Amino acid sequence: LEVVSTDMPRTVETAHAVLTGLMGDKSGAPKSQPAVVIRIEQPSPWVPNTRCVQLADMMKKARETFRESRSGLAAQTQSAIAQAFGDLYDPTAFGVLNVHDDCQARRWHGKPPSPCVDVALCDAASREATREVMTALGAHGHKSWKLSAGPMCYQIAAKIRDILAKSASHDAPHKLMLISAHDTSIFTLLNAINTQYRDNCTSSVRSGVWPPYTSSVTIDVMRDRSIRLLYQFEPLTPDSATTHWWGGGGGQGDGREDANTFLQRLDVLAMDPEQFRVQCPEVYESTGVGGAVFNWGG
Repeated sequence: LEVVSTDMPRTVETAHAVLTGLMGDKSGAPKSQPAVVIRIEQPSPWVPNTRCVQLADMMKKARETFRESRSGLAAQTQSAIAQAFGDLYDPTAFGVLNVHDDCQARRWHGKPPSPCVDVALCDAASREATREVMTALGAHGHKSWKLSAGPMCYQIAAKIRDILAKSASHDAPHKLMLISAHDTSIFTLLNAINTQYRDNCTSSVRSGVWPPYTSSVTIDVMRDRSIRLLYQFEPLTPDSATTHWWGGGGGQGDGREDANTFLQRLDVLAMDPEQFRVQCPEVYESTGVGGAVFNWGG
């Protein structure tokens, strides 16, 4: 068992809670368990690091373009937020993401929405926040995917290769790797490697929803050297456009695809720590500031 977390207390606590449920002795009797260390890396490869100037600039420009072109439900949602807050409305403080964050926190603590909004507006804000952030993450295509998800893809590819190599030699001590990260971590990874998820989140017709608390991505490394990618325990079928773009082959109906094909997609985007340092030196200059937080603003 290998466990990693971002450097935020809440993700470390989540990892601890999952381990308690996974390894706890339900009978209450004393039980000897091997020590498990929750490893924390800085800067964290498990979040899109918006301290990277290149990435932040690309996302800000994409957000501005997206907001300027708002129409239909997106425009209606922002208008509804402005009306809900009345004279208190400040577009820099009351964007869709601000309303979404407040609604999510209140909902999962068993509290009603803010007096200024209702449940319908909460849901609309979450939908539009999803579209806005996902569009910004992918607006510059390969370059923005690489800067946002590259360190994560590098780590995941290395772990998959390690598992495959040890499985071939019948020496596989690590059956599970648990990564405790953030909703934006899920966004970032799936935005970069799965067209089906990305399209569902950005489409105005079939908009996806913001990853809820306790949501998860699972990457199964199968004995037949195939990979299965799941979101919320449901398989994400490799999209033909995705696999064609990266030069791979088609996937199977249950979400499985050949490990080499999956690794090709990761390798195209992967950035090892030194490559990321060259592209984003400011991240390493400010490691101790702010923790692994996705800074987006309103």
